[in-house]
Amino acid sequence: NECYTHLLSSGKVTDWARLIVCLYQKQKEKTEEQRTLPRRDRELLNLAEKLFYGEIALVLNQDWDTVKEKFLLLMEKPYPAHSR
Repeated sequence: NECYTHLLSSGKVTDWARLIVCLYQKQKEKTEEQRTLPRRDRELLNLAEKLFYGEIALVLNQDWDTVKEKFLLLMEKPYPAHSR
C-alpha cells in the first residue's frame, strides 16, 4: 500500500494510470477468488480514477465517463509485441 500511496501522490498522470491498471488487475484476481478488494485499495482506486480521468477529460475536453470507458477498453487490449 505504501507503493500505491507513493504513485498516487507523485502528481504524475502516468503513475495514476499504472495504479489504476494494477488495482483493476488485483480486483479481477479477487473477483475470481470470490473475494473483494480491500477497503483501502478501493479508496485508492477511486481517488486515482478521479485524478486520472479528470485530468485526461480536461485536456481532451471530454466528459469523465467517456474517458473512463475508453481507458477501460484500452486496458482490455493485449500489448503489441515490441520489436527491437
